[in-house]
Amino acid sequence: MSYCTLVVARRYLKSIDALATDPTKGITQDDLTHAEADAQARIDSDLAAYYDTSGWAEETPPIIETVAELLASAQVLRYRYQRDSLGGSDVAEFAALLRTDAERQLADLREGRLHVLSLAGAIQRMRPGVGSTVPRARNPKE
Repeated sequence: MSYCTLVVARRYLKSIDALATDPTKGITQDDLTHAEADAQARIDSDLAAYYDTSGWAEETPPIIETVAELLASAQVLRYRYQRDSLGGSDVAEFAALLRTDAERQLADLREGRLHVLSLAGAIQRMRPGVGSTVPRARNPKE
């Protein structure tokens, strides 16, 4: 189970009308599945030192689902750009924007500027000793 489920012709993938059976003719279900798995792996590797990610696959926090959808959609749009003569530079630029947004949110989660909330609204605490820290004040008398 992945952190998000991509659907063509919806949300960030509105420009993809339907799935193809052959990757040379467009985006396939395998592409969506691979992009979803890549997004989950990226999030886990990026946030595992900061949060307990072990239960996220069964009950994905909304912010994690959002980041996963951004990352996975960016990957699918890159596939389209690589394969499709109609997937011009605007597709590549949109994919880059999605990826940048996802990376910014991951950084905000690592630094404690965003919180991971459960589906019930409870804040998932960061692991002890990680996240943003307050710089120590210098005391000139010491």
